[in-house]
Amino acid sequence: MHYSDVIERPKSAMHALLDFPGEPYSGQCLEPLVQPINSANVPVDFNPSDPSTNLTTVEQARQLSDKLRSSPQPGRASLKLAEKLEAEFNQRVEYFGGLGTKYSEAQKLIAKLQKEFALLNASPAGKTS
Repeated sequence: MHYSDVIERPKSAMHALLDFPGEPYSGQCLEPLVQPINSANVPVDFNPSDPSTNLTTVEQARQLSDKLRSSPQPGRASLKLAEKLEAEFNQRVEYFGGLGTKYSEAQKLIAKLQKEFALLNASPAGKTS
């Protein structure tokens, strides 16, 4: 997703961003977008063709912007990675979720075997003297 998507279509962009991690949409998510993000504090009336503007800086900014806009976005790879991580997480949840049952079964088996052992030791046939 590009910054321009968020600026031009903030509501649909925010829905898409929040859908990825499965978070619910809220109109409050758009509030920070009311004030434009501009870390350079460039005035609204900035004119890049003004003779006092450093042309090298303007050209570097344009090249960087073009490079960022033309770079492929890792959306699909991220989705596949998220699906893989979710599957691994679900496997671990199942494994750890079943541990309680397996532990309980093991405790019952131990108790049963201890009773059998005690009976064998108590009976005359089980004694070896």
